[in-house]
Amino acid sequence: MGDADLEQWISKYSPDIVVAGHIHQSPFVKNGSWADQAGATWIFNAGHQFGAPPAHIALETERGEAVWVSAMGVQIIRLAEPLHRPIPALDCVPEWLGKARMATRATPARQEQAELVTADVNCARDPDPNLDGTLDPAGE
Repeated sequence: MGDADLEQWISKYSPDIVVAGHIHQSPFVKNGSWADQAGATWIFNAGHQFGAPPAHIALETERGEAVWVSAMGVQIIRLAEPLHRPIPALDCVPEWLGKARMATRATPARQEQAELVTADVNCARDPDPNLDGTLDPAGE
């Protein structure tokens, strides 16, 4: 699935990152995905789904990571590496994403609600650099 006009635009301008949402089902169909590459351009599309959590993508440009969170799970890519399929799954969101979520909550009630929501999906440490979907407790 794709958009010929978007493909031409990317080819002409070669941006680093494109965030789109036009094709709602893209991440949820067979061989579909929330992330793709066209040359050096990363293309992200969170998709649209019913239920919680709403599908969304978090970009951490200093770490060079993109994380997709949806009712289907959590996946991560590193922007400095080529895209590999299947995209590695995580059991939880990276620590940096959990901290960012907490920092955006303004009121104590919202802070408490955010803690309850992220407690189930937040890791104590970031995923290992091998991106195999596991955590490396020894830090090796």
